[in-house]
Amino acid sequence: MKKQRITRKLYAAGWIAAILCNMAGCAATPDSGIVTQKNNERLKEAARQGADEDNNLSAVARKTQEHYDYSYENADRTLQVTADADIWIPDKDSIPMYEVEGGRFSQELVTRTYDYFFQGEETYTYEGTDLTKAGCEEEILKLKQELARLSDDEVDSEEYIEQQKEFLQQEIQDLQEAYEQAPEESTLKEVPVASTLTDQEVYTANGKEYIPGVTCQNAVGSFDVINYPPDSSAWSYMHYTGKGEYNYSGRTGTALTSEEEKKTAEKEIGLSYENAKKIVDDFFSEIGVEAEECAVSAVAGRSEKELERAPEEPDSMEDADHYTAYEFFYTRTVDDIPFAGTASGLIGDDEAALIWCYERIEIFVEPKGIVWFQWEFPVEVKGNVAEDVGIISFAEASDIFEKMMPVIYEGELESENTASIDVRVHSVKLALMRVRDSGGDRTGLLTPTWVFYGSVDEQYHAYNEYTEKWEDWENSEEEPYIVLAVNAVDGSVIDIIEGY
Repeated sequence: MKKQRITRKLYAAGWIAAILCNMAGCAATPDSGIVTQKNNERLKEAARQGADEDNNLSAVARKTQEHYDYSYENADRTLQVTADADIWIPDKDSIPMYEVEGGRFSQELVTRTYDYFFQGEETYTYEGTDLTKAGCEEEILKLKQELARLSDDEVDSEEYIEQQKEFLQQEIQDLQEAYEQAPEESTLKEVPVASTLTDQEVYTANGKEYIPGVTCQNAVGSFDVINYPPDSSAWSYMHYTGKGEYNYSGRTGTALTSEEEKKTAEKEIGLSYENAKKIVDDFFSEIGVEAEECAVSAVAGRSEKELERAPEEPDSMEDADHYTAYEFFYTRTVDDIPFAGTASGLIGDDEAALIWCYERIEIFVEPKGIVWFQWEFPVEVKGNVAEDVGIISFAEASDIFEKMMPVIYEGELESENTASIDVRVHSVKLALMRVRDSGGDRTGLLTPTWVFYGSVDEQYHAYNEYTEKWEDWENSEEEPYIVLAVNAVDGSVIDIIEGY
């Protein structure tokens, strides 16, 4: 079972600053102010100083090895950190820095994506409602029956039962209110629509709003786009669900990081990794988006299972006993330099800050093609800060990595009921990572960053509030997962969850 990961803070900022400042031979070693106060104005100032013959991208590339090996184990053998990673550097003469903000999808991009999936077939949306007065009465009766069943529940905890009762009572109240406006007969009807962005009625933290978007479907699949402004409490997304063999809602896969793993997946899915990737690459080419693969997993979908049950009860979903699709995670590129990407959706502790996760593009591919596509938190490049930024070497970045890992994860072992942590790094990329401005809005910088991709597996002993017992648990993060990100401009460590 996956736990809610507690935010990994840099537990002793002063200690960490001292570690970094005392690193010998680090020409771009940051001072304690940069380490403890991630100030984007200072980053821009450093970037605008430009690169010299020792710290430009070409010089750094010449000094960087192709592979990185590293191993660490603490005295108690409760923390292991290993790296067996190829190192990727852009094949460019220079690396830039850009200003960015939370973005939206252009009409041109929406239309090209719509055309790719529907291939000229007409689509429609629904207007009206099929929730009649009789339907409200029927649903209210079912909920009341469920409430009565909970009163006889002798399995679940009292806390869980009370939570469920509160939820059902609220549902009943909502239906009773809806009953007053419900029609006697269904008014639901199909209305033809295409890809044109029009105002959609949505509800956010600010109440009812009208936001540009598209909602449509047909026998092939469904397509949804919503374009929230950068200062909204909600965020923009584009989503497509096709009529595939399986359902992938909520599915997570097994990362494929070796050729052997990809061959195993090919046998079960009936489609090679290479051909699946070509489908995705061709898709991005057709919609005019520059993007590249960041991670790939094999996933088992779910299918409808027919059961002998009452007609009003839905059939259940059954997990496939083999891999049925590839799950690709792509990141966009700027001038052939990729954005850093992570599948983690965890957010920081600042309740006043707008939620701004890293841009994520996920695609599921079955042998028939793309059956699921989602793009969330798009960013828009607003301007160029500097074309040729001076950066620290990989040797300096790896030195920071090796000193930081014990600090961060030993701190987590002390702060949680964690029995052991196994950290593995399988690739390192010099990429452009979004560093958030202070103030909690959706503005920031795309900054050159040494990104250490890998996995974190935890074994821990924690209290289960539902069973009211202490139990052993396991946790692992979906890939791509960033183990550590070292700002290549000033050597500071970027907090992946807080975004700066």
